[in-house]
Amino acid sequence: MIELIICYQQNRIGLLQYEPSTDNFTVRYTDEWNKQGFPLSPTIPLKKTSSGNPVKTFIENLLPEGNARVELSRFSGVSQQSFFTLLKTIGKESTGAFKFVTDDCQTEETRFIEIPPDILQNRIKARESQSLMIWDGKPRLSISGIQQKLPVVKLNDKFGFGEGSLASTHILKFAKPHTNLILNEYISMKLAASCGLKVATVDILDFGGEAVLSVQRFDRVIKDKAVARLHIIDACQALGVFSSHKYEWPLGHERDVADIRDGVSFKKLFAISESCKIPFRAKQHIIQWLIFNLLIKNADAHGKNISFFINQSGIEITPFYDLINIGLHKEYDQNLAMAIGDTYIHEKLNILDFKDLCDDCDIHLSIMKNILYQLTEGIAQKLDDIAKPINPLFYHKDFIEQYKQSVLENIAFLKARF
Repeated sequence: MIELIICYQQNRIGLLQYEPSTDNFTVRYTDEWNKQGFPLSPTIPLKKTSSGNPVKTFIENLLPEGNARVELSRFSGVSQQSFFTLLKTIGKESTGAFKFVTDDCQTEETRFIEIPPDILQNRIKARESQSLMIWDGKPRLSISGIQQKLPVVKLNDKFGFGEGSLASTHILKFAKPHTNLILNEYISMKLAASCGLKVATVDILDFGGEAVLSVQRFDRVIKDKAVARLHIIDACQALGVFSSHKYEWPLGHERDVADIRDGVSFKKLFAISESCKIPFRAKQHIIQWLIFNLLIKNADAHGKNISFFINQSGIEITPFYDLINIGLHKEYDQNLAMAIGDTYIHEKLNILDFKDLCDDCDIHLSIMKNILYQLTEGIAQKLDDIAKPINPLFYHKDFIEQYKQSVLENIAFLKARF
């Protein structure tokens, strides 16, 4: 059996053990942490030894997805299924509050490694031929998800990497030029904030004429030249399912697998809300997220795009992130990640679908309708106000008008369903 030490604020709070012969993971908390701490996730509770799939799914969801996992496995010299070794490689900067290390929790020296602006700009420009994951012989991508991104520390307006008590404070996100994906996400996030949703703080940065989205991490807080880590889990971790089940239909919608709906669903999200500190507020936030994603036609609102804070006082929903109008990018799948009732095609939604969803989740339809009208009040003016301060270099008038028209059409479409 091999193991990693689980650290919280430089204190050892448990062990992650792995038995290669049976591919079994186990988490054992220390007696002290059992008395005064909080769990890694609801599926790995305190005061007991957890093993098997609840631990394995938690670990798998800490790892990057897609090509980033392929690169990480190549760097580590192991299979993409070797979750223990992959976590060992990135465990000092995993999402949330905990570190997973092989040695003592307090041994690493704290230092900020600045990335000179010209080097960062050149690496971003050359990212298709030279991976952004590896810097100075170390893997720096420790965030789940498929989109190209780079976690960095931002101190005194300088970007770099942190070690010891420093951890990444921002995420830089990239997209292929001329796709308007960065502009799309920026507008979507700003619009959500103006509509009253709690969202991550974003900005568009100029790197040699290329738009890069800067996202401030809400699981990191700078305090006294150190970075405090807040613990978060995504819905897949909260439910104990693998990242492949972030969609309600994990195997797709073909006839032979259409009945398999064991991925993350709205019913399961609302069930999580019952365990939150204030269940009613958590349900309201989920409804806001649901309605807003329909307003901007974000079909890709899946189980890894909604997360929860966990601490000694309980569970609550984090600010929202990864909001984007997928409807304007027809090259992406337009099927809803989670169904409204039994319907996963936006254009086929009707009032019966919303009634079915509300009945299934024990929600009053009137609450959903009220939130729809609250979110859409003055939205056209809000879009105009968001567009005005955008850097002229990235202000694409035709796309912005297309975005606005799409949202106004979706508002009319949804109001007609209520």
